[in-house]
Amino acid sequence: MQILLEPVDVLFFRDGKPFNQGEDHFARGFFPPTPQTFQGVIRSKVLSDRCGRFETYEKGCLSCPQMGKCAVPEEIGGPFSGVEEGQMEIHGPYLAKKEQENWVVLYPTPLDWMRLKEKESIPQYFCLEIRKEPINCDLKGLLFPQSPESVSNKEFEPANGLVNEAGLLDYLKGKVEKGNVWSGKDLWDTEYRAGIGRDMSKATTKEGHLYFINAIRLQEETGLWAKITGLKEDFLPQGFIGIGGEGRASRYIILPDTVENFPADKDIENHIDDTGCFKLVLLQPALFALGWLPDSINQETYQGSLNGIQVRLVSACIGKPVMIGGWDMAANCSKPLLKYVPAGSVYYFETEKHKGGEIMKKLHGKKIGRQTRIGFGHCVVGGWKYV
Repeated sequence: MQILLEPVDVLFFRDGKPFNQGEDHFARGFFPPTPQTFQGVIRSKVLSDRCGRFETYEKGCLSCPQMGKCAVPEEIGGPFSGVEEGQMEIHGPYLAKKEQENWVVLYPTPLDWMRLKEKESIPQYFCLEIRKEPINCDLKGLLFPQSPESVSNKEFEPANGLVNEAGLLDYLKGKVEKGNVWSGKDLWDTEYRAGIGRDMSKATTKEGHLYFINAIRLQEETGLWAKITGLKEDFLPQGFIGIGGEGRASRYIILPDTVENFPADKDIENHIDDTGCFKLVLLQPALFALGWLPDSINQETYQGSLNGIQVRLVSACIGKPVMIGGWDMAANCSKPLLKYVPAGSVYYFETEKHKGGEIMKKLHGKKIGRQTRIGFGHCVVGGWKYV
């Protein structure tokens, strides 16, 4: 099923930094929410609708009268720390905008998608290039993305926005000059809210415990979209669901399975057949055992496999690691903070043994890395060539 959430109030999603009462006055948030946060929303919704025995679930369902008959633990996973991946699989969440009665899903712009800083009515975009010019550094054997010679004397920056599926497909084909990129300002506003700590034993406020949060208010006809599979029962066609800090209400609707597709593109397949080169773009953060380097890629030779495709890593354009943790409700403690490769990161590969059609089938719109069932590591395939 495909679900669309439209918040009826502000949203707040805490970042990974500690915020203990009395130690800081500003709780920092991030947006949009990560798959880690969103899977918790869906799991809670399933439990609420089909079970309701939260305390029994937290204890492993051992005392549940429906044990052995209920499929909820099998679908959404166990309650204990680190055991979250049941049969349920999530693609998303992504922001979505309603245009002419249809919902359009928006994806983060890849980090090699650049914009000139020149102030013009129509922004000018371009992609970084890969040249066979080695640079002396500790990552021996890798090449580095560089700006085209046509903009070598101009200032530029990452496009740093959101793009619809059609715009992303153009990028994957190397066409970004006139891309339609949304910024966060086009989709949401930031509101600063104040709160104060309370002494529950005395039912009074605490002196010196005033704090602020940066809440997010989505603009009209803007929401969060995700695709969910593996549940034996879909949600009701529409209703309400709690999400984010304080479980603020969002209205949800179930959409037809036609909103997001990512079909294989023949132009990209032919490009890979001609050049033996393809790029992998992360649409969601990814967790790898070796930090920035995808699993199964050798640290010295940069050769390995991805979903059964034999590759050699040529270059990469990645951002700062994203720290993602959360709260373990079953163990009543914080989850460990882990470093994820940020969404928008790009990996450039060469392959000699596989055709474009096989690569698209095994990697385009699929996931790589760890914790993929709850949404991490979602990626798409594009073409590139040496210049």
